Amino acid sequence: MAGPWTDVLVIIFLLFYFSVQFSFSTIPKVWPIEIKFDYEPGHNNDAVNIKKNRYNDVPVPEWEYIGGSEISENFAYIKGQTSRKIKVKFGSNCDRMNLFVSASVTSGTGIEKICTFFLCDYESEEEVELTIEGTILGSVGKRTFTWKWDYY
Repeated sequence: MAGPWTDVLVIIFLLFYFSVQFSFSTIPKVWPIEIKFDYEPGHNNDAVNIKKNRYNDVPVPEWEYIGGSEISENFAYIKGQTSRKIKVKFGSNCDRMNLFVSASVTSGTGIEKICTFFLCDYESEEEVELTIEGTILGSVGKRTFTWKWDYY
């Protein structure tokens, strides 16, 4: 006894069902949770090892985002070093995604442009090695700066 109205009601139900499903779908979010500057022996690619005091090195990772708080330590690169790299872990509410990520300095002085990169099939909290594109100031000093991370 199904008639044309039954077909119409089924189509309306399906349209409503899928519109509700898509409206509640997860919006991808990505954020850095850890940055390592001095992560390998020597200083060919990464920052130099610095001491926190006479007995202890600065802990690695030098920057972490834990429980809504940032933990930040000092790091240093050699002035003439051309291959400067960092290792970053990103947190996300999604797994296995393709990302175009860009990092830049928004305030303070330090590294001018950080990097722009593409991550293919990235899984949350996977460690990624990135090459720093910007120049580092040619003088010794302690600087404070803020990085902005954008993703698409």
